[in-house]
Amino acid sequence: MFHSLLLRIISAAACLSICMTLSGCAGDRKASTTITEPIVIKKLVVFGFSRALAPGSTPDVIRDPISGSLFSAEPVTEEGLAFMNENLFTRILALGGYELVSPSQAQGVYQKLIASGKLAGSGRLDMLREIGLAFGADAVLAGYLYRWQEREGTDFAVNRPASVAFSFNLLSPPSGELIWHNKFDKTQQSLTENIFDFKTFVKGKGRWMTVRQLAEIGLEGLVAAMPLESD
Repeated sequence: MFHSLLLRIISAAACLSICMTLSGCAGDRKASTTITEPIVIKKLVVFGFSRALAPGSTPDVIRDPISGSLFSAEPVTEEGLAFMNENLFTRILALGGYELVSPSQAQGVYQKLIASGKLAGSGRLDMLREIGLAFGADAVLAGYLYRWQEREGTDFAVNRPASVAFSFNLLSPPSGELIWHNKFDKTQQSLTENIFDFKTFVKGKGRWMTVRQLAEIGLEGLVAAMPLESD
């Protein structure tokens, strides 16, 4: 069994290498960015993720209100949302060099702005801008969690693989503009189903991942891709 798996891995890797050499094939798709040079900032509000659909909602195709990207959305649990926000803030904190505002602090100001009526009629981008201005921040990081499906099965066999999707948006409170955006939208596949996703196969150690493990791969990649520099 191991010998057969090894042969499949070698064969898939060879095919992937040939394809990338001849036609420049790439793995994960990324939303286009709006800047090319790193942004130097001092203070960052990590607003975090919001659920696109709460439990009990009907699955739907939803357009991200900030970036405009389309997502196949499913109801998201409170547990999944909490995991994403905690993991995101921990990763940003580990970067060092920034004065950070946590998701809980940002939510506190958000509730005060709602109570004051200042956000009446405001869109998502305007709302995030107001929160950033309230903290005197240089940038606000926010996104939506569109899908959080746990695998049905084990490390070695599944009836349904893990699937996760989220948007990742960075905006400037002073200008009110979206300055960078990205996304992660993935349902794990076997190597034989998608030989171009060899990177995910390796990170998962050839096993079927849990939704948390798959989400961490996405967060790791997008946090590393953020065009930020500390002052």
